[in-house]
Amino acid sequence: MKRLIIICLLLMHFYSLRAQEHKRWMIPVLEFSEAYITTTLFQTDSLYGSTGVFGNNYARIQIVFTQIIKDRDKPTIYNLKGASRHLQTVTPFSGELVITKVYQYPGNFEIYQDDPDRIVVSEDIGDELYTVIEGNYILREDSTKKYSGVFNGTFRYKFHQHKNGQLANDLREWEGLFYSNKIFTGSWTSYTNGKAVPCNWAEGRIPVPEGVDVGETEFEVAGMYQKNGWQKNSSGDFVDHPERWWLQDERK
Repeated sequence: MKRLIIICLLLMHFYSLRAQEHKRWMIPVLEFSEAYITTTLFQTDSLYGSTGVFGNNYARIQIVFTQIIKDRDKPTIYNLKGASRHLQTVTPFSGELVITKVYQYPGNFEIYQDDPDRIVVSEDIGDELYTVIEGNYILREDSTKKYSGVFNGTFRYKFHQHKNGQLANDLREWEGLFYSNKIFTGSWTSYTNGKAVPCNWAEGRIPVPEGVDVGETEFEVAGMYQKNGWQKNSSGDFVDHPERWWLQDERK
């Protein structure tokens, strides 16, 4: 029993040191938000939006941000408009992104994809800084629409800051097959019954439980979930994948 207690204390001390090391790279959020206009960096894909998983059956969902405006009085808050697409139903929403933490690491450092608190030196990255932005989000769908609700949770963006001061999302090259960025993790809660289901989306690998993503070269859900909007044609494109689907009402 004493041995178990000692092991637990040592583990607590170890993780405490790691947390302190991670916090060492934190910078003032307000200072960062005032210095950078990051609205363009928060934008989603201009043709298809972002892809994610919805519910316990990991159905495919698409999310797009169509307008992002930094709050004039509170620069850590970004007001936005957009839409979701799930089971071919498009629902507009409005909401906010709130930056709560900013980390800036030396440019020759990188964070392991499976362990964001573990920092290792990388000789392949020659940028000035490596910036990570974390925060909370809430997206309120139009309550007059059928099957509408509220998305809320946390987000995480990773950027390189080049020597000219410009922030850039050029992480795909060196993260390779494990690339995952613009990560939104949270839930969706129905207006009708108050029931909440998990909903995550990202650029690259989408955060899901082990065994759901079985792709070798890119994100791919396990076979039992393929029927939930993940079918692809012979060219490797999603069967149900219209361009700029959020404009469908305007075309009518």
